[in-house]
This record gives sequence, C-alpha cells and structure tokens, in this order.
Amino acid sequence: SEMPSGMEMNKIDVRKNLDSHFHSDSWVCHREIVRQEGRRRDQEGWFESPYMSRVHLAFNWSHIPDYLTFDEHYKLAIYVRPSRCNKLECTSTGRRISEVENIPCLQPLGLPSWFIDSNTMRNNILNLTLLSLDDARFRVEVHIINGLALPYAEYFKETMTIFIDYPQRAKYLDNQSGKRIMSPLLNHEEKSINMVHMFGIRYDQGHSTLIRPPMNLPPRWKSFERGRMLIGLNTTLRKRPP
Repeated sequence: SEMPSGMEMNKIDVRKNLDSHFHSDSWVCHREIVRQEGRRRDQEGWFESPYMSRVHLAFNWSHIPDYLTFDEHYKLAIYVRPSRCNKLECTSTGRRISEVENIPCLQPLGLPSWFIDSNTMRNNILNLTLLSLDDARFRVEVHIINGLALPYAEYFKETMTIFIDYPQRAKYLDNQSGKRIMSPLLNHEEKSINMVHMFGIRYDQGHSTLIRPPMNLPPRWKSFERGRMLIGLNTTLRKRPP
C-alpha cells in the first residue's frame, strides 16, 4: 500500500487535533458544576403557577388539637416570586435605618381576614385559592412559633393537597394550541409552556368616567409587592375543593 504524502499527514494531524479539542470542549460543557447545577435547599418545595392559573390549596387540619392556637402556636406562610418589597431595619440602639429593598420579598402574602379571624375553626379542612396575575412561583410553609408546640410539628406534615387548573372556556377548537416563553424572572432557560386561551377586556383609567369599575377589579400595584397573586378562603367538609 502507498504511504500517505506529507500534506495528507498534516491533514490527518489537524483532524485529530480538532477531534481532541471537540471532545475536550464537550466534556467541559457536560461537566456538572455544583455551584450552578447543584441541589439547592432554598429551591425545594416551590410550585410554578403560570399566568391566570388557579391554585387550590386544601389543608386537612381536622386532627390538629383544639388547644393549638393559630398565630400563637403556629402560622401559615405563603411566599411568592417574583416579588419586591421594602424592609425597615433598626440598629441595636433602636435607631431607624433607611428602608432596604428585598428582591424577592422576604415577607409572605397577607392571609384573608376570614382565615386569621379568631372565630374560624382551623381543625377542619381549609381551602385557599390562589389566582396568578402573572407567571409566579409559590411556596407554602407552616411555622411553629411557640416552643411548646414543637412536639406537634409532625401533625402538619403531608396535610396539604394542591390542585391547579387553567382557563379553558376560550379554547373552542381542538387544534387551538401554541407555546409561549415563561417569564425570564422565573426561568432563565426560556422554558416554553402551553398558551392559555381566555376571554378578557382592557379597562383603562379613562373608562372609569364612562363605565363603573368592576366589583372584582384587582387591587393596585402596591398591594402586590409580596407577589402578584390573589388569595381567597373557603371551608368545606370535602377534601377536594370545588
């Protein structure tokens, strides 16, 4: 067999060098970087709630002892992202410091007045409804705020059930579908999700002089600094909310 010429040998060497570089780059790209892709405890327990989705949270607290008092022994906290709010801080001497903006907000959503009312029976099946006014992510926590109630922390485990539904009335064709990119405030990888079809109107400030504002008009922006989600409460004897 004939020996390859010097030019052909150079081409073979160049190809081998390129192949080795490609394999090296591929190994570097596929290598897991813990600080970027590692497990993060602060990201566990979060649920995605796309725009205009409705989340039903059912809490089966029927076995909670009567002598455990809400807001005295335990609290319920719902955190939402994206959010931003100002936090007032003070020095050790009690002198006020300028407000600090937290992004995301470290304060939970304000619970409905019916939920925090002292006359509400909480050793029952309680249902909270969350309506997303934007792409959001939320997390639900129960805080034990009294040391005497620590032995009962296990009572709150696996007591929450989540149901999520989406607008369907405007989707009148079987082939009416589509994808959209989720908000970059939640997903930097430009994750695509199903398009939501719904009926809606545009109501500007100028319409208020001609048309009376709707009774269900959402609150102003200041009320959503802890997260753009509307929250409501209902109680039922059924585990699955209506």
